[in-house]
Order: sequence, then structure tokens, then C-alpha cells
Amino acid sequence: MNKTLATFSKGVAAGIAVGTAVGMIARPMDVRKRARMKKNAAKTIRAIGEVFSDVQNIIR
Repeated sequence: MNKTLATFSKGVAAGIAVGTAVGMIARPMDVRKRARMKKNAAKTIRAIGEVFSDVQNIIR
């Protein structure tokens, strides 16, 4: 079960990274939008980490 969750989380992280990279290449942004996106991405990654931590605690 833990291996499945780890594989899933790696897939989600890879998908986010690839999607962000393609989006930035396809449409460049100004400095303010880039800073805002970076801040929102950090919040999202932190929230996803908390969700995975909660799921792991529930499974245990």
C-alpha cells in the first residue's frame, strides 16, 4: 500500500512539474505574474504534502 502511494505521489509531482514547464514555455509571463505563480505553486505543494501526510497517518 505504501509503495502505491509513493508511486502515485511521484506521478503527481512529475505531472505538476511538466505542466508548469510547458505552460511557462508556451506563454512567457511578466515578473509579477511569475512571482504570484511561484507563491501559489509553493502553497499548493505544501497543501498536497499535508494531504499525503494525513492519508499516511490514517492508513497507519
